[in-house]
Amino acid sequence: MRETFSRALASFPFIFLSFLMTDLSRYYSSDYKVRVVLYYIDHLPSTSFNAVAKLFKIPGGHKTVKRWYDQYNGSVSSLQSKPRSGRPPILTRRQIKKYILDPVIEANREPYPIHYDQIISQIKEKTNNDISIQTVRRYGHNSSGIKKRTPIPRTRQQCI
Repeated sequence: MRETFSRALASFPFIFLSFLMTDLSRYYSSDYKVRVVLYYIDHLPSTSFNAVAKLFKIPGGHKTVKRWYDQYNGSVSSLQSKPRSGRPPILTRRQIKKYILDPVIEANREPYPIHYDQIISQIKEKTNNDISIQTVRRYGHNSSGIKKRTPIPRTRQQCI
């Protein structure tokens, strides 16, 4: 039954399966991975991992397709994402943009410095997450390259 489903899935054009990719740019659904691997298997004598990666526009290239091929054991579950090690992030990407990046960019349009205490208090209010200044700076730096800097002293006339 699974093999029949997998073969039927392989018969569809790959363009229509782009919806199987998740919202995150670098993670693919296990169904999409199976589709790529089955395409490679069906065209095995005349194709390569590199050709399949180019056809499906996979950013990781032939190494990614080869890794999926090596993991595949005939079931969709063999290509599902495994839990990752390490501490999960405190804020999501959307929260980082909304509570850190947008206020910093807005403050940089004005001639006044940004105070991270204000950002931290807003994050605590809205998300109920306790977050340190260092974490806010790291998120800002990793997300958009925000650097710690000292503003140039200016007079009122220069600000107008």
